[in-house]
Amino acid sequence: MQLCAKLYAPAHKLDFTTKQKGVDDVMNQSMIIEWAPFELTEGVDEKTLLQASETLQRDFLGKQKGFIRRELLKGKDHHWVDLVYWQSWEDAEQAAKNAAQSAVCRNYFQCMLAADHDDPSGGVLHFERIETYGA
Repeated sequence: MQLCAKLYAPAHKLDFTTKQKGVDDVMNQSMIIEWAPFELTEGVDEKTLLQASETLQRDFLGKQKGFIRRELLKGKDHHWVDLVYWQSWEDAEQAAKNAAQSAVCRNYFQCMLAADHDDPSGGVLHFERIETYGA
């Protein structure tokens, strides 16, 4: 239970505003949240992952239709999660299809233990945000 409290307690403090996209407040905006947990492949260190992550962001995700934002989360015992926010189900699904053809994505996925490079959506869950609560 303490782990859940540590992971989710600060969530109400997240700032969902993004001036670079011209949106003043997206708290009430419908969006799809992608939950992609993974562990690092043996021999891949955090620095290598972060370099691949920056490249993924710059050369792939930032260019995808409907992309809102992304958070890379680090847990204990080598657990990581990519949390990606999309404007619609269609945008998230199309990005997954595009990822299967992307060398940039393939490079990032190689950092992940047991990632299926031919099916980037394997092990990835998508959720529609229904409600947002704050303090």
